[in-house]
Amino acid sequence: MRIWRLVHMVPALFLFAFFPQGVLTGQQAPDNSLPKVLGAIRFADQFCNTPGTLDDSCVTNAINSITVNLANANGVVYLPAGVYTFHNSVTIPDKVRVIGAARRAVIVSWSGAGNAFTLKPGTTYAGIEGLRISLGRNPRSVGIGISCSNRESIRWNTLRDIEIGGSNDGNTNLAGQIGLNIVADVDCIITSNWFEDVDFFCVDIPLIKTNTEGNFFRNITIEEWGAKGDVHPIAINSVSHDDEVLARISGGKGSNPIGYREAGTSNVAQLVADMLLPSAALDLTGSGNTVILSRPLLNTPIGTVGQNTLIDDTGIASSGFIALGTTTVASLPPAGAGNAGQIIKVSDSTPIASEGQTCVGGSTNIALAFSNGSVWKCF
Repeated sequence: MRIWRLVHMVPALFLFAFFPQGVLTGQQAPDNSLPKVLGAIRFADQFCNTPGTLDDSCVTNAINSITVNLANANGVVYLPAGVYTFHNSVTIPDKVRVIGAARRAVIVSWSGAGNAFTLKPGTTYAGIEGLRISLGRNPRSVGIGISCSNRESIRWNTLRDIEIGGSNDGNTNLAGQIGLNIVADVDCIITSNWFEDVDFFCVDIPLIKTNTEGNFFRNITIEEWGAKGDVHPIAINSVSHDDEVLARISGGKGSNPIGYREAGTSNVAQLVADMLLPSAALDLTGSGNTVILSRPLLNTPIGTVGQNTLIDDTGIASSGFIALGTTTVASLPPAGAGNAGQIIKVSDSTPIASEGQTCVGGSTNIALAFSNGSVWKCF
């Protein structure tokens, strides 16, 4: 045998030497030959209320085994390949990660009202990855819910390599279903969490994030969202601060779908909006947000930019162009050190008789307003 072949076999030989047959393949082994426990790892299919029946009890019992028996309740629940039918929501506590064999190998079937998975308030260093959540025919089903209140926080958690699919009858999606619902009350904070490689398909409302701050959403894919009869269905509905979003949004059902709505402040988003008419890529009603937008279908309308910055990279110019938000002179904040150097369009300027004149409203002329730190100058 050539040496290089032997070298490539070493990892596999190591794994099969230390793991019983079936652990790596995710197959149910006879006679309980799979371990229930391997260090801090719990094998969910060995904790089911009914042996051989994969359901929510397998996951919940495995989680409880960690929280009761492990110091600091820090561990992993591993889901071998299979279809897990959830009859009850599964709550993930602090420092516990639920990891499936692979997103197409582990399917969580959920038809209940509310969340299939819930991140417990106060949760840190927890996570979900490597699985698919299939929403059934309940219009109140939610894939993953994250919420907090009462001065709690949810931070430093990771959700990655997840698919969330809604119910589709071949014509339209089921109205009311939500993929990922993140809500922070005013007296708590959801921050510094990482969402990566999360795909939504055929979900009426894919992603809601309310009062979140400083989270990272990377490689988010949303396809064919909305439902027949929806008016302005929204793929990403956000009221957030300082979040970062990298997403591709395509399709969209209902009347005049909207790709990304942001009513918060100081967020940064890089979006590919591959949407058919009639639709709008953006509805930016907040302020101070920055969006880098690519539209493979150049006739997709940009939508509302407002008092935000848009960099539209569609090949119209080699380096793109900046589309400034529009406001009125009366709505400009007082010029000061905090906004020195800022520019924005105004729609009610008096005629520009001299470039750099002090901005005065009350008319219908469009002008460029520039703050020098003491006064707004119009051009």
